[in-house]
Amino acid sequence: MNDGWYGNQASWIAKTPAAWAEIDLGDVYTISRVRLSNDEIKEFSDRKPVSYRHSYGHDVRCRFGCDRVEAGGGGCRRTAAGRAGFLFPCLRCPLGRVQILKSRPNEPRLDEIQIFEDRPLAEKDLAVWESQQARRSSNSPKAMIGGSTICLGSKAYLDEAARRLLANCADGVVYVMFDGNWYQGGCDDPAHGHRVPFTKEDHMRANLELARRIHEKYPHVLIEMHDMLMGGHPARNTPVYYKYGLPGSYDLNWGFEQMWECLSDITSGRNRALYYYNLGCNVPIYLHINLSKDTPGCVVLWWYASTCRHLGIGGTHKDPAVVAAQKAAMRKYHELERFFKRGEFYGINEEIHLHALPEENAFVVNLFNLSDQKRTIGGRIELGRMGLKAGRLQGGAEDVGSLEKGVWTIHRELPPWSAEMVHVQLAR
Repeated sequence: MNDGWYGNQASWIAKTPAAWAEIDLGDVYTISRVRLSNDEIKEFSDRKPVSYRHSYGHDVRCRFGCDRVEAGGGGCRRTAAGRAGFLFPCLRCPLGRVQILKSRPNEPRLDEIQIFEDRPLAEKDLAVWESQQARRSSNSPKAMIGGSTICLGSKAYLDEAARRLLANCADGVVYVMFDGNWYQGGCDDPAHGHRVPFTKEDHMRANLELARRIHEKYPHVLIEMHDMLMGGHPARNTPVYYKYGLPGSYDLNWGFEQMWECLSDITSGRNRALYYYNLGCNVPIYLHINLSKDTPGCVVLWWYASTCRHLGIGGTHKDPAVVAAQKAAMRKYHELERFFKRGEFYGINEEIHLHALPEENAFVVNLFNLSDQKRTIGGRIELGRMGLKAGRLQGGAEDVGSLEKGVWTIHRELPPWSAEMVHVQLAR
């Protein structure tokens, strides 16, 4: 090993700067493991391993003289007292830098850094853990570190989580995402202050309780709730409306994890789920999308803008012309975002979405060509169905469609995998 990384395999490590973060522990601890939670780690688990390095100031060596960190979620390996463990030195705040290097040219995201204290497991704790393992459901995400899982129903956990989130809100945070909130399996520890056994319903009520504590003091803060049973999984286990609308409850649902390969989700048809979700459910969707693989016709940007009430955007397309088209589309979006965020959603078909604001007697239309051939997209809808009055069209009929006897009609030729947005204003 020539530099403490991966010896002969060092050639595949990216030459771009590493992603990093600094953690303030606030006290002295003996750390058993530092775990990086990131979807990039899962993606690379079956290929070349991701390389991690945890450094403390300028000293990258642990107290055992080892600066190699194992792929798959690390720590410095050693064997002592008949057991394998992951041990780091006693750390005083801050914990220096936690870094990731990988083979891709782009820098990876650091979603979460989990730091675990090294403590011996008492016999009674071991018995509780073994009981939890026996009760763990087969579809629960595995979040084990040395046999430990987080019990979201623990009073101590809820109190500490609420304290930290409220401090964030006091500092000006206006949006909170509940991720990592999935069901870890039944918990049998009566010291946690919850019912024993700890059921899925108890777990979901604990999620709601955390949201309620935030909204009690900061009602304006938006809270997005991942699936309370399966987290950020593409499939949904919890009903999309469950617990929504209760006092202090969450504000937004997560968009079925359709955030990574957005164009592929559209071309494959998987993304139609968001269209039908909007037809059947009025709980707003939030999703953070990747625009790096959008089309020149901005089909990715407009599809998500139409089907998600709140958007996060990332990823830069390699074609400057596509980037320019996306920026122009965003300017149009911002001019009319009230329709996308507050308007009632209607659908003529999968390729024609409407967002109506009756108080303005107006609506916005998103048209999509969801094919690889040039096509004419067309349809019609009664204005009364959207709660609109059949006044005359403001602007040229050629630009916004035609209106006859209260029925609005549009036909528009679109290039392959493209989108167009039309604003229709009716006389009041």
